[in-house]
Amino acid sequence: MGSGMQSNRQPALVGISLLKLKISSSAITASAVLGGVAKMKNFVYLFPPGLALFLLVVHNLMGIESSWLYALWVLPWLVIAPLIGFSLERKTTKALDGLVRSMAQARTA
Repeated sequence: MGSGMQSNRQPALVGISLLKLKISSSAITASAVLGGVAKMKNFVYLFPPGLALFLLVVHNLMGIESSWLYALWVLPWLVIAPLIGFSLERKTTKALDGLVRSMAQARTA
């Protein structure tokens, strides 16, 4: 267990929090828990809308004129966040697949 995935610039395998490999005479199978990916997905989904809401509340408490229409900048995030989450998951599963394939090739060599 490491610190987990903290950005999308880390190696994709860091997104795996638990990995079980089953090696038999003819196959290698892997099952993984993508805990780091789940943590990053939650951050990507929650931080931008939370920040926007926090800033609007702070501005209103300070008496600064701010329209609730500024919260509309969060709407594109409803499309962007799932795309980022899917990308993180895809990269991690692709890296895991590459790891298992290279293990299989090393085993046959």
